[in-house]
Amino acid sequence: MNSIAGGKESELDPICYSITGRAAHLRIKPLLPAHWKDCSPYSNDNNDEHCAPENDHHADTHTQKQPKLKFIWENAPRNETKTFRDTASCYSHLPSGMHILDDKWILGRLLTHEQRRRKEGSENDDDGRQIDDSFAPLETHFFRGRSGLEAFHSRMQSRNNTASAPIPNTVTMLEKDMLLEDLDPEYNIPSRQIKARRPDDTWVIKDANSNGFGGVWIMNIMKSLALSSSASMLLDKQQSPLCENHRYVAQEYTWPPVLYQRRKCHIRVYAVMMNGRAYVHKRCFLHVANEEFLNNNDRHDNNADGDGDSDGVGFEKHETDFDPAVHITNCCANSHDPTKFAGEILADLFLSEDEPDRWIDGQKVVPLAKYYKSIAASVQVLAKNAMSYVQGGEGNCGFEYLGLDFILSHGSNDDNNMREPIAYLLEVNCPPSQDTATGLGFAEELHDEVLRDLMRMWVVPAVEFGDDFDGCPEETFGWDCVYRGEKNEKVGSEKVPMIPSKAAILNKIRWGIFERRAKKADDTRIDCAAKIANEKDCSLSPHEISALARKQFPYFDIDPERKSQVFLENAGGSQVPSQVIDSMVQSLSHRHRSVIGQTSKDEARKVTMTLLGGSQGMHRVFLGYNASSLFESLSRCFVDGSALKEIDEIILASENHTANVIPWIKAASETGAKVLWWTTRMLPHNDNHVHSSDLNELLTVNTRLVCLSHASNILGSVRDIRSICQNVRQKCPRAHIIVDGVAAAPHINPAVDYLGVDWYCVSFHKLFGPHLGAMIGKISAINDILPSKHSTDPHKFFENGTMNYEGCNGVKGLGRYMSILAELGSKVTKVAQVHCLSRAGDDPIQRCKMIPFDLSRNLVCEAYRRIKLVEKEIMEHMMQFLAHNPLVRIIGDENRDLPIFAFVHQTVSSKNIVDHCYRQRVCIRCGSFLTTTILQEELGLRQEEFDIVRISFCHYNNMDDVRRLVAALEKIEHWQ
Repeated sequence: MNSIAGGKESELDPICYSITGRAAHLRIKPLLPAHWKDCSPYSNDNNDEHCAPENDHHADTHTQKQPKLKFIWENAPRNETKTFRDTASCYSHLPSGMHILDDKWILGRLLTHEQRRRKEGSENDDDGRQIDDSFAPLETHFFRGRSGLEAFHSRMQSRNNTASAPIPNTVTMLEKDMLLEDLDPEYNIPSRQIKARRPDDTWVIKDANSNGFGGVWIMNIMKSLALSSSASMLLDKQQSPLCENHRYVAQEYTWPPVLYQRRKCHIRVYAVMMNGRAYVHKRCFLHVANEEFLNNNDRHDNNADGDGDSDGVGFEKHETDFDPAVHITNCCANSHDPTKFAGEILADLFLSEDEPDRWIDGQKVVPLAKYYKSIAASVQVLAKNAMSYVQGGEGNCGFEYLGLDFILSHGSNDDNNMREPIAYLLEVNCPPSQDTATGLGFAEELHDEVLRDLMRMWVVPAVEFGDDFDGCPEETFGWDCVYRGEKNEKVGSEKVPMIPSKAAILNKIRWGIFERRAKKADDTRIDCAAKIANEKDCSLSPHEISALARKQFPYFDIDPERKSQVFLENAGGSQVPSQVIDSMVQSLSHRHRSVIGQTSKDEARKVTMTLLGGSQGMHRVFLGYNASSLFESLSRCFVDGSALKEIDEIILASENHTANVIPWIKAASETGAKVLWWTTRMLPHNDNHVHSSDLNELLTVNTRLVCLSHASNILGSVRDIRSICQNVRQKCPRAHIIVDGVAAAPHINPAVDYLGVDWYCVSFHKLFGPHLGAMIGKISAINDILPSKHSTDPHKFFENGTMNYEGCNGVKGLGRYMSILAELGSKVTKVAQVHCLSRAGDDPIQRCKMIPFDLSRNLVCEAYRRIKLVEKEIMEHMMQFLAHNPLVRIIGDENRDLPIFAFVHQTVSSKNIVDHCYRQRVCIRCGSFLTTTILQEELGLRQEEFDIVRISFCHYNNMDDVRRLVAALEKIEHWQ
């Protein structure tokens, strides 16, 4: 191990240092300049006159000359060294650094604070900096003792019992087995990968202050069973191992884990924080479990089909199956079996899989570059949120050396692409152990390199340059700066840095204030959740839901004559609830463009973000006249920004509405890009266009745009957008996925964050709202195509001219309606419903103010669950009626996803059917509905004859509407 060269030793002012902790002393001393004086307790130079006072901490400090210790390394701050460390040139801790950073409770607070801040709609951090959207937090809960765990367990069971159904037409990772990715290429092939199923609602319970395997338990909420022998009595009042007033955290079980040679692993990453900055080192370790991460299905022959007693990977119902050898990757817990102990596996955060293999001492280095963005984002968030509570280290150039443990995963937390690598921060060790688990040369060398680079980057400059060191390293060696915050160099108007030991006191006070606020916020959230759980009636029938929803729509309430009309043209434009009407009246009754108007626009974007399921940290919302104008603006962005070139290819789905076709054909014409068609069925060869019913045949490295509909406006079918996105991402990394959600959004949860699309567009006039369009786009997609002149504010490119502010206010009213729809039948909404109806003499402005409004993703999911419940019953009866008539040809498959029915009759024209129904006070429609000529060709209907009947229901329709429609159709001559 080579020491670091330094300047010439001064006879008058020798550089003295002290390192406590034998392992740290043995590790660090050889890495320091040779001319520095070692005054450590273990030093052979402890008789040196410069070091005597430091070695005798009980000496009379008033009678002996105290040396100037310029560098002090301690594993933990000690009271007897306070005088020395306050005046040192460099010290190995920040004020309160260990107290804040080496605590699982506080770590959870710091990370969940960021998570909640995002959910509340902030796109930037407190200093206005853009947040990295790769940050992947784990849901964390906080409690004290066994009684706190019991309360947490009860809340989670209640949440599960009232949770909304999964998003329709998608397959979640909870529902099927999946192949787990492996970091070793030889094992990352289907024949050798582990196939496993996610354990249902499983949590890791941790002692907030413990390290290693001690104080860790696994709990499955749904089965009320702790799955570890030491935790089987977690909830038992007599035998629970939890101390009643001790702090614990519950962390969601990370899924899906990335394995190493079929075994669970975590990575040890090294970071350092100082002077408002945070750095991550490129070198790291993999720590690997002893046993393979086997599924129950592999362990029991009588359960080979995956049914019965299988609860997922490594979990069994009837036996204690939390096996540390399978689940615990910490070296101190899994090194008892030398035949299976993997030791420390070398890894590199800057090494890509595409680079040549790198070997050190016969061991291949694992490339982890694809996970670095997510790792760096977590360190950035940790540093940003912790800096307020570890400030004040400028006086002694304090730093905090950290060992961070991450579980690698992919996909469900950021842009919802299963192949998107992410890393979950589990815990922080401050400082990390200086011992290696194996003592092998390559492991020792890695530790030395990390610390050598720390000494060269920070310690040596801080000590040798003294007051001339500005806290900004000129060279960072193997360290990469991931966070630059504001330095805290002044106290009030003083220019002298605060004394670090006094800063530590203030930091603890600051944290105490934050913790009290966080505890109060926790209590409020728990109380609100309990209130909602007690008040919400989840047993409403489809008839009750539609009846309660119907009362919110003046269309069905004001005019007795209109009340008798059945409205089944919802796909062309839905009716509007009173919440939307009242909000628009409020806007029109008090107009102030620059203040009220701008506020309405901002609130409309916020509601749209929640309604469409986007994330503030990774999406932007754009408002426009309608979906057609927004698709046109988006296409112009590709053309004008030179983001679409002659070599590029555009894939258009034949079932698209022409609003998502014409702009792209025009863009292709201007740029020379090639258009390909994805059809619903095979068509004869056509020289005029390239087409295929197999998307894979169309995808190439030149694919730039994939434009499709979430649902067809006539076929009643829904695309599995999530799977399509995953497929496109793997084969076409440059492709933008552009989805028309106009027909789908009134019926199914858009959940764009889950789907993983780049662009998603809706029209609110078909979604129970005003005549206004909205498009949500990924920030990464926006930055990829937007001309540089619009990079500061992308809204200027899409939102031209004065916005329809009353329409924006109407979108806010739509948010009110969706929140009420989710809670119809509860005590909360029974009072609000009194004020929701538009009756003569009512004041819509005051009525609008009285309606409670707090739209959240949970409420959006619940609203769509109720919508689906109503529509499912309608679809079954309507399809049965049409399918039994041999003269009716249903357009699309009989197994449909949406209550949209298009058909033609062999003997009765579509126009005559519509006219007859209208006379029977049933409103339906016929036409081509702006379908593409390609789809018309697929359906075998000539363009001049493409006149189909469309019947479209939504959640405010009911079975009585179905019966009246059926009665009207059956009265048509020659219907059957």
